[in-house]
Amino acid sequence: MREQYRHMMERVTLDEDKKEEIMNQLREAKPARRFPRPLRTALIAACACLLLMGSAFAAVYAMGGFASVELQETESGKPGYGLTGGDFRFLSAESLTDEVLALAETDPAYATRYFIGQDWSAAEAFSGVTLPENPVIDALDIGGCFLSVQSNDAGPTWLHFQQWTRGLAVSISAEAYTDLMGEALDPEDFFVGRYFAPGYELSTEEYITRSGLSAVIVHLAPGDGMPDPEKYNTCERYEADLMLDGFRYHINIDVDGSSEEALEQLHGILEGFAL
Repeated sequence: MREQYRHMMERVTLDEDKKEEIMNQLREAKPARRFPRPLRTALIAACACLLLMGSAFAAVYAMGGFASVELQETESGKPGYGLTGGDFRFLSAESLTDEVLALAETDPAYATRYFIGQDWSAAEAFSGVTLPENPVIDALDIGGCFLSVQSNDAGPTWLHFQQWTRGLAVSISAEAYTDLMGEALDPEDFFVGRYFAPGYELSTEEYITRSGLSAVIVHLAPGDGMPDPEKYNTCERYEADLMLDGFRYHINIDVDGSSEEALEQLHGILEGFAL
């Protein structure tokens, strides 16, 4: 069951045509305490011996509200990290709006459907789901959002909210599962992978907010052997993952200028969450 789920989630990744379609629509639409906890720094390159041998990184960590966080690679050789488990609060499928249920009935064979709106408030109204409050996120210059819905034969199983700032420098997503998925899997079986172009220098640490919320922060610094920037996102960036109120959050910030300022902005967004 776990392998079936992982393969299903890999298919959730948007293909390039769908990304371009959504990006075009979005473009047209209207000091913290740090608790550094170094995990591992590694130069991840296509020619790295460990990757050629197909070896997985052995270190496993529990932080950010996840059962484990580990560096790894996909079957196709893309390096990255995986998050397993989490304290999910399964939404009642019956509590979702008729609009979401109608999307789920369109093609229930694990296809992904989309609702596109101006910001998360539109997606919340469309779905009937209320996301945790964060005034820092609310104050961002949001350029648009989309809501992805997946389902099985019984109805909607997974909702994925995502929004970007204008210029696409910051993106924030929140994922939730319904009880229709919860009936099939143990929470420890839930997995998501974050994978990158080869050549990045990857470092990770734990960040704990003033309110005690734990997050996993990943810094991606371009190294030697980076691929064609026309085909991959090769800029320096920061990513963060955390569990909050049953939602799995992911934040991405592209560095456009000072790396320190980008990290400061990420810390500010994390501090905006209240437990």
